Amino acid sequence: GLTPLNNLVAGALGNNCCIAIDATNAVHIAFIETFTNDLRYASNASGSWSLELVDQQSGTSTNTIYHTSIAIDSVGFAHIAYAHDFAENDMEYATNASGTWTIEKVDDAGTVGYSSDIAIDSNDRIHILYEELADARPLHLATRDAGAWSSFVLSSSGFGQDLSISVDSTDAMHIVFNDEQGELSYMTNRQ
Repeated sequence: GLTPLNNLVAGALGNNCCIAIDATNAVHIAFIETFTNDLRYASNASGSWSLELVDQQSGTSTNTIYHTSIAIDSVGFAHIAYAHDFAENDMEYATNASGTWTIEKVDDAGTVGYSSDIAIDSNDRIHILYEELADARPLHLATRDAGAWSSFVLSSSGFGQDLSISVDSTDAMHIVFNDEQGELSYMTNRQ
């Protein structure tokens, strides 16, 4: 049956939740805490449930964290894409791959990250698909390779309120999103 996470992990009250399962079938969850708007991470990878603070809301109460997405690499570390709203307008990335949570700015040009999704390829390269909140709502794709981020506009008029990215066994990317008419659009770089 269904068990509320807050019965397993004290303080697990939130929204904007996402989940990933690693190669050992451990569960990894990212969510925004209801009352503080902080980014939290819960996992049972150690054998029992634990709850960690990843990033805190900063500045005013309008500077919220939102739109989380999580993926797990080949070693079992978590990678989370999320956005800061209003004051920062940044696409952010957090990982516990170093043993503690580290945070990087993926993109801070314009209002970015309104919608986002994250995927990891077989070489543990991180790929984040995200929307820019501009008139045409362009879609951006950022890749982290050798510790550095590179990004480009994937579609200049994506709309992208709903979007998703996945990587196949050949490391080709597959992307689906809503276009300006609300119809589904699909892209791939598979040859």
